[in-house]
Amino acid sequence: MKNYLILSNDIITINEKIKEILSKLNLTEENLIKFNMNEVYLETVMEELNTYGLFVTNKVVVMYSCDFLSGDKKKNMLSQNEKLLEEYIKNPNEVNSLIIVCEKLDERKKITKLLKEKFIVIDENISIENKIKNNLEGFNMNTKTINYLINYLNNDNIRIMNELEKLKTYKYEEKEITIDDINSIVLKEFDDNIFSLINYILKKDVKKSFEVYNELISRGEDITKIVITVADQFRLIYKVKILINDGKNKDTITSMLGIHPYRVKLAMEASYSFTNNDLIRYLKSLGDIDINIKTGVSANNFGFDLFLLNL
Repeated sequence: MKNYLILSNDIITINEKIKEILSKLNLTEENLIKFNMNEVYLETVMEELNTYGLFVTNKVVVMYSCDFLSGDKKKNMLSQNEKLLEEYIKNPNEVNSLIIVCEKLDERKKITKLLKEKFIVIDENISIENKIKNNLEGFNMNTKTINYLINYLNNDNIRIMNELEKLKTYKYEEKEITIDDINSIVLKEFDDNIFSLINYILKKDVKKSFEVYNELISRGEDITKIVITVADQFRLIYKVKILINDGKNKDTITSMLGIHPYRVKLAMEASYSFTNNDLIRYLKSLGDIDINIKTGVSANNFGFDLFLLNL
């Protein structure tokens, strides 16, 4: 069985690469065993790798959040016995496969050289800007326009690359993609607009909040859906804030909540602008608004209008 090193900071890309590896090995999700190395010691992983499964012939063990290999000193990062991993790399179990996931490696470490020699390295630490540039294929798109597309689609890498293909088809003759083209061709979905609304609410920008909110309503979006989505975001920020106060770092929070790292990053940034009491108050207000709309107590979205005015 082959062993792999995935260098990436994008959980979507990481999961895609793991699926590809499973396919190459003719294995399924049932063969997969995952460990977060900010919560588990290497001894546990080595024990798993060196034992045989009762229900599966081959195991694929994935070590996520291997910060100890990066050289960074992060809060609450577990101190790992790297010699255990070095010995395993030299003498791996031929029945099982190990996948190490790390954002970057410390080139000064002895184990880094060993990993690059013995493991199949998949380096996916390429910025979305470079991904766009690499896929332009003869089209012109300046840096300002590239950044506009990224922000317009809220750093959603999958949608960005899909929409880029549409833009290339649209501008096949001219070979130049502009901001006007993005505004004309790339339609914002509900999630994009709600993201903008939430962003303005978090900044307490009443004017911009109302602009996006009115746009959503004019398009026929359900007020209840808007309220619930905004409440979900505040709930996420509250959860993240609690975990930060408990000493958890971004990678651990991402793993625990099972959501995209970019959402965690934004929630972490937003959490510093609110106290726990603020967040609880907002959640209570949004809950009351939802109930009042559903029971007919508050007509014409008046409750949410007041919520925005009182930011």
